[in-house]
Amino acid sequence: MDRRNLNQIQSAGSALAKLHDQLAKFDPQGQLAQLPFWGELAQIHPRVSDPLAIPQMLNLGLEEQQQLAQLLNETIEVAPHLYKTLPIQTIHADYIAPNILVESDRVVGILDFEYATRDLRLLDYLSSLDQFASFPWKEVRFGDIVRAFSMGYQVYSSLTKAEMESAISVWQLQRASSLIYWTGWMIEGKGNRQKVTDAVLETLRFEPWLKFNQEALLINTLGFI
Repeated sequence: MDRRNLNQIQSAGSALAKLHDQLAKFDPQGQLAQLPFWGELAQIHPRVSDPLAIPQMLNLGLEEQQQLAQLLNETIEVAPHLYKTLPIQTIHADYIAPNILVESDRVVGILDFEYATRDLRLLDYLSSLDQFASFPWKEVRFGDIVRAFSMGYQVYSSLTKAEMESAISVWQLQRASSLIYWTGWMIEGKGNRQKVTDAVLETLRFEPWLKFNQEALLINTLGFI
């Protein structure tokens, strides 16, 4: 899939809505889930049992350490509320461009269910957008990509009011949990320290942008009302 093709992005949004509808019927009690919730930050990677130690692990500057520690603390604090109030179901958990097959701008196949598990539906939605749209300072079509994906999703499904109100918090959770996972990979020798550090710096830049642009993002771009 070409993540800069807006027709394909919209089709991907529609396909995810249909997929969510079907996955909601599978293992509704989560008895077959093999992975912890992504919101359980201390359980994401066996080499990172203390998420708050990550700023020191990455040898960040003092200011960046403080900012990342604040993000992680906020995520740890809000996660229990998110998991009590938002829809939880089986999700794909890796719904990104390389795993989506398209033909004539229509999704014809979805690959790689390796990470499929029971978790927040909204996390699946926003994890996809995180990969498709990147960051507003790196992707000039950021708003168009987010809007196209959201329009496609809304053709076949809709998020709850609670999900809409929690979108920024879940987006932050998605970034925090990803950083923990990538740090674990780095410790195992599977990832590059510089790439993980760059991801941290991008996240720290994105967090205030999300908060500052929250209303415009939710209403004008994501289409939430």
